[in-house]
Amino acid sequence: MDLVIHIGIFVLGIVLLYFGGVLIVEGSVQIARKLNIPLIIIGLTVVSMGTSMPELFVSLSASMKGSNTIALGNVIGSNIFNIVFVLGVSCFFMPLRCGKKSFDISMITMFVLYIMTTIMIFVIGSDIKQISTLEGVMLFLVLGIYIFLLNRLALEHKDEALDIEKQVVEVQKKESLIISIIKIIISIICLGFGANLFIDGSISIFSRFINEHVIGIIVVAVGTSIPELVTSVIAAYKKESDISVGNIVGSNIFNVGAVLGISAIVTDIQLENVQRYTIDFFIMFLSGILLYLFMAKNRPLKKWHGGTFLLIYVVYVIILVNTGRA
Repeated sequence: MDLVIHIGIFVLGIVLLYFGGVLIVEGSVQIARKLNIPLIIIGLTVVSMGTSMPELFVSLSASMKGSNTIALGNVIGSNIFNIVFVLGVSCFFMPLRCGKKSFDISMITMFVLYIMTTIMIFVIGSDIKQISTLEGVMLFLVLGIYIFLLNRLALEHKDEALDIEKQVVEVQKKESLIISIIKIIISIICLGFGANLFIDGSISIFSRFINEHVIGIIVVAVGTSIPELVTSVIAAYKKESDISVGNIVGSNIFNVGAVLGISAIVTDIQLENVQRYTIDFFIMFLSGILLYLFMAKNRPLKKWHGGTFLLIYVVYVIILVNTGRA
């Protein structure tokens, strides 16, 4: 009976996180439009960051509860899942493309954040590693520079701007300011409660079988990546491949720069036995490198690329589960 209750809590947490993420994007976009904020800025910040809100609330909640393994695992696991699974599935609907200049800037920024996080976790510090408040600020600043550079690029290249603005049009709705504010309030409540229920449910159910590291990397990461999965698959189905690829790479950048950055700013993320993250970081870097190689020189992401990504994820999950049994 307890297991049934925990599963119910787990599922309810996922539902609240999903609807919280959707509502906060819709409400924020509408308010931004009423304030006459340019579509480019809205697309670069509100829409991209909106799909990362479940990750942010879950990692914040986990770090404040002392579950730092889940806080970090959520970010790393989401970044892996976004590329090898979400893009892997999306490119079966159509070949995926992305604006070359924005793709290059996004990939460079993503790898800069990956390298910074690697140094923070594996190099700096003593036996007990941590991502400090200062390091969180540094990650967040890189995100700010990225938004600034992408904004300049979009202003100089109309085709890049149109790709970004499409994301705003996709979620824009005609509604009153009061309704938009109510949506944001409801979304924050959903995200807050959903994050707590999701973490509690995940630990209660899966700690019987796998350790907290694997729970964060697989279970929690997949659950918080549902908005990216839904958004990208729908975009690919509608033949809007720029939104699909741009949404994923942008989300990965926000995951490290905003989710991990803000979580560390709020409270230091202390970690023990960081060596167990070695394979996770290897797969995260590998998936990013493969994505860049597959799409270099403006080449499309094809079905065989997607098959390669999915195979990598299956093998990765098998290894994690076998080595992370409780």
